[in-house]
Amino acid sequence: ARAADTRRRSGEAGPLTGVPMIHKDIFLTAGQRTTCGSRMLGNFVPPFDATIVERCAAAGLVTLGKANMDEFA
Repeated sequence: ARAADTRRRSGEAGPLTGVPMIHKDIFLTAGQRTTCGSRMLGNFVPPFDATIVERCAAAGLVTLGKANMDEFA
């Protein structure tokens, strides 16, 4: 929150700075297990973020975690 306030004061804040978000587990997130709800991908840890995850971060969204889902839904 303090970092978001600092970015706002300096004019560097994105349009969604500080807004919390949970990504569906189908979106790749670097360094975090991404299973798409499938046991087949149970240990998959992607080396990069999906484009949508990168764009959300660039806009200032704060990722709280990942939402579980039905397999490949």
